Amino acid sequence: QGGRVSCPTMAPDGDYLDDAELAAMAKADLHVHLVGSAVATGVVATLADHPLPRLLAAGVPVVLGSDDPPMFATTLLAEYRRARDVLGLTAAQLRALARASIEASFAPAALKQRLLSPPSS
Repeated sequence: QGGRVSCPTMAPDGDYLDDAELAAMAKADLHVHLVGSAVATGVVATLADHPLPRLLAAGVPVVLGSDDPPMFATTLLAEYRRARDVLGLTAAQLRALARASIEASFAPAALKQRLLSPPSS
């Protein structure tokens, strides 16, 4: 159970995954790594066409990444800003992306727990 996959909204035959497949991914706790380079590589025509909101609506844990920053002229912060400004993600959704990134990381369990714990006053 659990795992990672990049750009899962397209099946190997090029068809988009349907709602049942997205529900199965959510149930399997499959963390999806999405990057803004999907536009540059032609996976989607425009950022507004990006499947990120659909994945979140289906309950699929999503990890937002910057792929190859020099090649695609982006940063992780820029990707979060685009998710907010173009895709309309809320602050709560952006926090969920950050949380999923920590949960899906290869960091030691103690570090994950520390990063996911509320800050002490």
